Amino acid sequence: MRDNLTYSELLDVLTGLVDEKTSGTLFIRTDSNHVITIALDAGQIYAMFYSARRGRKAIPLISNIAGGSYKLESSGLKGISHDLPSTPEILNLLRNPHVAEESGPDSGAGASGGEITDKNKTILCQELKNLLAEHLGPIAEMVFDDTVDEAGDFCATPELAQALVSKLAADIDDADEVEQFKSRAYAAINRMLRI
Repeated sequence: MRDNLTYSELLDVLTGLVDEKTSGTLFIRTDSNHVITIALDAGQIYAMFYSARRGRKAIPLISNIAGGSYKLESSGLKGISHDLPSTPEILNLLRNPHVAEESGPDSGAGASGGEITDKNKTILCQELKNLLAEHLGPIAEMVFDDTVDEAGDFCATPELAQALVSKLAADIDDADEVEQFKSRAYAAINRMLRI
C-alpha cells in the first residue's frame, strides 16, 4: 500500500490506471480514515463507493478528500454496475468539482471566471497544443489556433474550458485517445486555474 499521497497524486494514479486500460479495484484509505472503492474494467470506471455512498453520489465526497493511501487489487467487483457518467467525465468532475455545481462562480481558491493572467494563458495554450500534437501531429497547431479563435476566452468559465476541450478532441479519430486527451487537458486547465 502506498501511503501519504495528496489528493492530486491519487488522481494521477487513477488517471494512469485509466490511460493504461487497467482492470481491477482501487482501494483508497483517506486521511480521515474513510474507504473509497473504484472499480475499473479495461480503463473504464464502472463502480465507485465512498463509505456507504455509491455511484454519482460518491463523486463530490471523493473530490473533498485531502489525500490518503491506496492499493490496487487485480480482481473486479462482479455483478456491480453504478449509474455513472463516462470515465473522462468522472475524472473531470474529480479534478474540477466546481464544474458539477453549475451555480455561478466558484467560492473556492480563485478559480472563478477570468482570473487567469495572459502569461499563464499563453503557457496553458502551449500545453494544450502539445497534448493535441501527441494525437494529431504537426497539424495540431493549426487546429488548435482555429478552435481557440472560435472559442474566445475559454478561461472565463469552466464550461467554456470544457467546450474547448471537447471541440479539440473532436479532431482525434481514436475513441481511447479522445478520452486520454480530455483527461490530460482537463488536468492542465485545472492546474492553471488554481495558480
